[in-house]
Amino acid sequence: MDRVPARPQPPLRESRDFGDAATGSVIGSLIGAVTFGYYGFFAGLSTEIVDSVGAATTVPLWIAFLWVLRGSSILFLASAGLACLRAPGTALISGLCGLAATAGLAGIFIWDLLDNQYTVACHPLLLLILIAWNGFGSITSMREALRANR
Repeated sequence: MDRVPARPQPPLRESRDFGDAATGSVIGSLIGAVTFGYYGFFAGLSTEIVDSVGAATTVPLWIAFLWVLRGSSILFLASAGLACLRAPGTALISGLCGLAATAGLAGIFIWDLLDNQYTVACHPLLLLILIAWNGFGSITSMREALRANR
């Protein structure tokens, strides 16, 4: 009796190897955490200006810039920790953290352009480059993560 060949079985879903994606997420997140953390925590950026009499005036733009840097650094560090643990969805989380940092920097950039009295600690062109670089990397990370989850 002739045997009918068995229908090929679809391959079993195996756990994906997150090696390359996780490594990229760790490296990108650590670069963001170190860069933003250095300027947010260790560069000695001031939030006040002292006049000739010695009276200190707090500058809201500088406070916002400092806390955008600090918050972004913390988000990137948390994202790097998740990537080291190989948590699922790390690339998507990393992209969302980057978009949050980009939105914060974009807000600071606009505020800096509108403020006639004070300016942030870096040149507006450098801030624009950081926004573009961070935004592009974040969107690319999120697109790759969403494409891999289809």
